[in-house]
Amino acid sequence: MGSNDDAVTFLSEGQVTRRAAGCEKKTVERVNSSFSESSDRTRQNVPGAADAAALRRDVEPPMVLALHKDNALANDIDAPKHRAQVLARYRQLREISKQHHHKILDGISGDAFLHQARRLGLARGRTLILDDPDELNYVNDLIIHTAPAGRSRAIDRYAGSAHLVAGSDEALVLEAMRVALFAILAVERRHEAAGLVATDLFRRNQVWLVDVGLERCLPEGAMIATRVYTPERFSMTAGVNVPFDLELIEDLYAELPRQLRQREFTTLIDDRRFAETIYRVALADGIMDRVAYQELPQNP
Repeated sequence: MGSNDDAVTFLSEGQVTRRAAGCEKKTVERVNSSFSESSDRTRQNVPGAADAAALRRDVEPPMVLALHKDNALANDIDAPKHRAQVLARYRQLREISKQHHHKILDGISGDAFLHQARRLGLARGRTLILDDPDELNYVNDLIIHTAPAGRSRAIDRYAGSAHLVAGSDEALVLEAMRVALFAILAVERRHEAAGLVATDLFRRNQVWLVDVGLERCLPEGAMIATRVYTPERFSMTAGVNVPFDLELIEDLYAELPRQLRQREFTTLIDDRRFAETIYRVALADGIMDRVAYQELPQNP
């Protein structure tokens, strides 16, 4: 995929500043997202075990929550592993995913990017309105992994032109990214080797999630909304997450399109508008006051 003539200009983070609402600018500027490690910390109001337990009560029977037969988050949680080996493999796969991520974004037009930014409340007209450059990571997530009905996803178009070697790690990671699932995860415990063991609250299965930042900062019972893919025995985040709590659920329900409110959770979680609404509500609530992104440390 080549860059489009109207593609958004990439700048360093320090060059993007908040602009006043209503200002017009003919060219749009976008941060070159570093696809950095997931949140180094949630800065305040980390949802805890009580919220997770309450959410479980909300989503448990009488509504039946069946597992997906083709579950893309299936993990070999109990297999014996060593931390150094797990993290070395994680770093290798994360670097490959970053490369795919940047190449996919190279093929996104400025108009497409702006359209998604406006839907998240991050742009007016052709002007980005940002409190924090990292807010654009939520635009990137949706524009890569989702598309309106009848339209192809950017990640699928990229896969069709990438010409990767079959069986290579690059092909392995890309195929895992293509079947990534949006999920609400509740942290159960630290994994014995590395990362976290969490429960996907909508699909009712366990996920072994390797993420150095989240492992450091999330306590047991904490909940996050994130997109997850599984290129190995463990899963990884696709790059962004939202601290999830009961207050957010109330705001989310009010913002969901009416036709989605009647959907069963097992189908609602896979609707692109569900993730979009969560991101929009969280951004309006000042999500970047609670989440910070960092580059992956070499020796966590």
